[in-house]
Amino acid sequence: MKTSYKKTDVELLLTDLTDEVNPITIEEKKQMEMQGKDVTDIITDEFPIDKKYFDICLETTPMYAKQTAVAVGNLAEQIYNIKKENIVLVSILRAGTLIGILVKRYLKNKYNIDVFHYSISMPSDNNQNEIKFILNKHKPQDIVFVDSWTGKGTATNKIKKFAQQIDGLCPDLAVLSDSINICRFCGVREDIAIPQAPFNACITGLIGAPINNSKYLMDEDFAGSIYLKELERIDVTNWYINLIEQNFDYKLCNSDNYQENLNSKEELSEICSKYKIELKDLNPGINEAGRALLRRNLKKLLVKDKNDIQVMQIKRIAELKGIEVEEYDFKYYRAASIAYSE
Repeated sequence: MKTSYKKTDVELLLTDLTDEVNPITIEEKKQMEMQGKDVTDIITDEFPIDKKYFDICLETTPMYAKQTAVAVGNLAEQIYNIKKENIVLVSILRAGTLIGILVKRYLKNKYNIDVFHYSISMPSDNNQNEIKFILNKHKPQDIVFVDSWTGKGTATNKIKKFAQQIDGLCPDLAVLSDSINICRFCGVREDIAIPQAPFNACITGLIGAPINNSKYLMDEDFAGSIYLKELERIDVTNWYINLIEQNFDYKLCNSDNYQENLNSKEELSEICSKYKIELKDLNPGINEAGRALLRRNLKKLLVKDKNDIQVMQIKRIAELKGIEVEEYDFKYYRAASIAYSE
């Protein structure tokens, strides 16, 4: 699979469909959704980001580099404390791939261990080829699943459910930011800006979102994706990785006190009730809200404090796009976006 990621950073377990799949436009996807068609295994075009939007992302990213680097270090230390040198990172495409790369680099730089790092689409009952490949090479107890942030906690729950099928496989997802306290391993237990969120494939190795479509894939294939050559001129993948790495603090000695919290669901229900929306149209957390700014048609951006530097990046993008920004007294998040129902 062609990508702008360095081969030493990650092994992508993907089937290259670049020459076989013709992506559809976002408008075509919306039409299919309105017709009740399944769009989960369809690749959409990722056009170059509007220049003003892109400039905001580039200008603000360095502001959050240090806190992102510290969170990476905290996460890496937690994983190392438990696993020592027997670590196999398995990141979830696409946002989790960057976190896996940064954790791998931190461990290499501080402890001089070169851990394995694979990146895969979300494993499920119908998508196990990647995990089978990894388990043919490694012990299940050495695997650590890695993603970016918790949002609603959907990915966390999927990993917990999937891990029950394989003896010895750790059910705990490791993430960079976990404001709702549902992950055993995390870099920070608050909602902080991870500046990769509002970018598209130009910061994730120029690969499209993975699909599992039997029209293009054989039963034994990995999930499929495409290489987005048209975004090469604005690719910032390795610029971003290097920027965060330059801010690593190797004096960290993290001791995280994890106590599972299930109360965040109440907050999500309260927001849905107040704004008369369905849960699927709510994107909670700074980074989930930030990602939605590029991918969804948004009605409103909610922020806990308009003057909070953590929400400055997404607030500026929302204002550029003419999206209303409203303050909301969150308990667990600093921001959330509300999408028009699709």
